[in-house]
Amino acid sequence: MRLLLLPLAVFTASLWAQSNFATLSGSVEEPQKRPVSQGRVQLKSTSTGAVRKVVVNAEGLYEFAGLAPGEYELEAQATGFAALTRRVGIEVGQRMRLDLTLSIEATKRSLEVVSLPILLGQPCGPDRGRTLRPRVQESIEPEPVRAFQ
Repeated sequence: MRLLLLPLAVFTASLWAQSNFATLSGSVEEPQKRPVSQGRVQLKSTSTGAVRKVVVNAEGLYEFAGLAPGEYELEAQATGFAALTRRVGIEVGQRMRLDLTLSIEATKRSLEVVSLPILLGQPCGPDRGRTLRPRVQESIEPEPVRAFQ
């Protein structure tokens, strides 16, 4: 009886181990190949629109398990880095590793200058007795350095 159960148990275990689901994992790094911790990775199915999100660990690693076969859009983001998007095709039972290198995001700065128009030669200010006159200064001469005694 034991001899009959052993092959059946091995066969059942091998069926249990087989799966239609796939796994996608990898690392998120900066240009100098150091891990980017606290980055975010998002995986979106292009056929269903289903979205899964993970936060990478301190070593910069991420993993999506139990994925159905199909086409996906993978996006990685981290503060101070430009977002990176890749299209990925996942097959039945596949274990795919996809390492991502983020580029440094260009600093974006804006400056808004707000002013009221001032007409040159017209009275201005609270006393309105003074006027602004246009003046052109051709060059600025540096002051000589004096020694203190």
